[in-house]
Amino acid sequence: MQDPKDSTGTAIDYAYQNSWGLTQRTIGVMVMVHGDDKGLVLPPNVAGYQVVIVPLGIKASSTEEDKKILAEVSESYSKRLAAVGVRVYLDDDNTYSPGWKFNNWEMKGVPLRIELGPMDIKKGEFVMAKRNILDQKAGKVIGKHDSLEADVKRTLDDIHNELYSKALSERDSRLASIDKWE
Repeated sequence: MQDPKDSTGTAIDYAYQNSWGLTQRTIGVMVMVHGDDKGLVLPPNVAGYQVVIVPLGIKASSTEEDKKILAEVSESYSKRLAAVGVRVYLDDDNTYSPGWKFNNWEMKGVPLRIELGPMDIKKGEFVMAKRNILDQKAGKVIGKHDSLEADVKRTLDDIHNELYSKALSERDSRLASIDKWE
């Protein structure tokens, strides 16, 4: 189009246009297909944070050494995961209980929660809770300290595949084949 600001009338200005209709509808479909009664369930590939680390198990009787080790290992997990491209958040805020934090992150749809306490550290393992499975026992997976990155990436892939399979099966259950047009 002709540039209205050009007094010579020879300059051309290009029109630019955006359409967000498809994007907004796609996000809405994702929320409706994967969400549940506890809130948002986001596929790992689109989640802002793929993993949240929640340190727990510190009591009034816990030693300063236990607290220090838990903080160091939690920070180490966060850095190791970030180094391999996992979007991770370390929720080390001590003003809220672990239960409150679990609920908060579940409502936000973070696909995977790592629960880490002093006993887990001593055993060289950690607990992963998948957001897409409501049953707390069925949704828990044990990971090993030495294979943190591989265990987390594998579990994120599992979550993606489970969400996809569930959505595909739900869609297929609603399809009807029509052989005759009457």
